Amino acid sequence: MHEGVASLIWLTGAVLGASMVYGFVRCRDPLHPVVYINPMLAYVYFMTPAILVRQGLLETCFPQGADVGYAQAVILGGVTAFCLGALNFGIVPGLSLRRSFRLTEPRRRAMRRLSFLIGGIGLIGYYWLLQRHGGLSPVYGRPKGGFYGVSGYLASAPLLTIPATLLYLLSHFGRRRGWRQVLVCMVLMSPHLLHAVLGARRGTAFLAFGSLFFGWYVTRPRRPSLGLSVAALVALGFLMFFLGSQRTRIYLGADFYFDRQAFLQAVSPEEIDVGNTTVYSWGLILASREAGHHFWGRRYLAQVFIRPIPRQLWRGKYRAVGLQWMETAPGSGGMSEMAWLNAVGWYPQAGSAAGLVADAYLEFGLLGLVVCYLVGRVYSALWKRAVVLRGVWNLLYAEAAAISVFMPTQGVTTAWLYRLLFLGIPTWALWKWIAGRHGRPRDRWSPRGERPTAG
Repeated sequence: MHEGVASLIWLTGAVLGASMVYGFVRCRDPLHPVVYINPMLAYVYFMTPAILVRQGLLETCFPQGADVGYAQAVILGGVTAFCLGALNFGIVPGLSLRRSFRLTEPRRRAMRRLSFLIGGIGLIGYYWLLQRHGGLSPVYGRPKGGFYGVSGYLASAPLLTIPATLLYLLSHFGRRRGWRQVLVCMVLMSPHLLHAVLGARRGTAFLAFGSLFFGWYVTRPRRPSLGLSVAALVALGFLMFFLGSQRTRIYLGADFYFDRQAFLQAVSPEEIDVGNTTVYSWGLILASREAGHHFWGRRYLAQVFIRPIPRQLWRGKYRAVGLQWMETAPGSGGMSEMAWLNAVGWYPQAGSAAGLVADAYLEFGLLGLVVCYLVGRVYSALWKRAVVLRGVWNLLYAEAAAISVFMPTQGVTTAWLYRLLFLGIPTWALWKWIAGRHGRPRDRWSPRGERPTAG
């Protein structure tokens, strides 16, 4: 079994690596989706599985000799489909030339005012919650600190500071940026920076620093160099490993010391349990296949349309659509303990996260590969329009890039699509309001093609 699984794992790594190189060579853009998403997919679907096989941990995680090869084959198909979608380089319909984007001064002022308005709402929401829960010490005076039991809309309000930051940066498009712009961005992003550092939250760390990095360069005429982009991605990766490995020692009042062994274990684990994303992904695919259990879109629709309804208005909303397990048994995939034991010999930990491929397989079976392809196409479409049309597409693409970490580590709807819609819909509405009030930005056409220029 090891040989077949190992071959599929290495083939998965080869697909991700080759598509990343091809994507950059083709477009010369270090901010193309495959350049920063493929390394995250590779860690979950290539590096960790390779460690499992090398250290002989497959039998430990799957004592019944489950068909892990099938699960990895599905993952190979999923990442291949995603890469094919993300590498769709077709020109935006009706546009074959790149637009030189210019903003009028009234439009710049309107963008800055709106950024301060919605950013202020996000800041007030976060700091009000912080004060309501007693301040910094009570909230972040324990490992993995944060707000608990808070209404979803109140908890999500600080996310508004992300489009506010991006809108503010875009208002300085084509102009020199200095310490004032950096200071404003740091203030606007302070809720996420505080929550990431003091709460040792890896996803929030990527969201915060990713928003600043992508926002800074996507809203400029020139791209960063490949070296700077790789360095930023590596530094952010090590920060996430650091926060994850030192989580029990990071909180206000802690006598912090750096646990080198825990950090090395996070980077290259020697012991992996069933809570690991890779192991859980394999198990979810196999359990779903064994039980013939799929939702055929019902769970996705509930996440998009039912989840936004406040609990105060509809307390039994998930029970009404037959998805009460999402609250009572998160991580089970809606399957019984017996179904899991029969398929893989264990029952998952509460809140285990599956990532893109297994999440899509649970929903649609092998047709979930189409979902993986469509996610890739979403990133490809946003990237192309950000390069060619600019304007609001720069903002939407930067938002999609900042939340990309949730797609390979948590799933399609639970964390990724929900945030994409929560950020994207207000951004689109604000841009339309600005366009209606101040007219379209002046532009001219340039015959330089679609390729962004790296600076």
